[in-house]
Amino acid sequence: MKKVDIFIVGEQKCGTTALHKFLTQHPQIKSGKQKEIDFFSYDGLYNKGLDYYHSLFKCSLYEKYVKKIKLIDASPSYLSTGEKTASRIYNYNKDAYIIIMLRNPIERAFSAYMMYKNRFKDGKEDWWFDWMKARGKDVCSVKKRSKESYKNFDFFIDEELKVLENSNEIECPTLLNGFYYKKILTFLKEFDNVLIVDNKNLFNGTEITLNQIENFLNVKSHNWSQVSNEKVFVGNYDEVLKKETVDKLKVFYERDVLKIKNKFNIDLF
Repeated sequence: MKKVDIFIVGEQKCGTTALHKFLTQHPQIKSGKQKEIDFFSYDGLYNKGLDYYHSLFKCSLYEKYVKKIKLIDASPSYLSTGEKTASRIYNYNKDAYIIIMLRNPIERAFSAYMMYKNRFKDGKEDWWFDWMKARGKDVCSVKKRSKESYKNFDFFIDEELKVLENSNEIECPTLLNGFYYKKILTFLKEFDNVLIVDNKNLFNGTEITLNQIENFLNVKSHNWSQVSNEKVFVGNYDEVLKKETVDKLKVFYERDVLKIKNKFNIDLF
């Protein structure tokens, strides 16, 4: 079986869905049965073995040897689950292409909150616990969020901060996903082929950014003009970020953002 070549490893709510949709329009890039496979992140999936993982991808001999197809796995959980996941992917394919999507961490947190809020409003109160259990994670010690936290972003983050102060876990964790720097270094330590993409560039300069990515992936040039104005996901927001909340979270994230700016010349604020 042909190995998966390309991994969009995250972060969640940073444009991975858009990038996956765009890249799979390239004739040499092919996805699995679903976008987020999460195979390398969670023991419950990883322990199913590579035969299970490869069963999620289809690549004929013609596609492999003539079209030179590259298979892609876009699972945002890969970045957030750290060293173990990076090591597993490296042991699977040390020559893999790693793409890391970044976004202003405050906007990312708010976007994640709105996703969780909308699912809660749709009656899916336990979806996160069910999702994690399906991946083999023990959630017995995870604190369930209050219903009130899904009514207000400030309450949502304050509730999470209180849990983090005690080094505990909470349902639908959001804030720690916005700390990118150490996670990026983990992948840079393992892999030679790592590309960091600012979500703003993909949104504001889609065609240029996709040209840069296809060069990185070493695939043939493709006409991306048809996707330049394509909107993959428009958030359904019924709240707005308050200035006081932005200021508080800027303090929370500023050291990590500064490290990224200094090392990678990417300004997320």
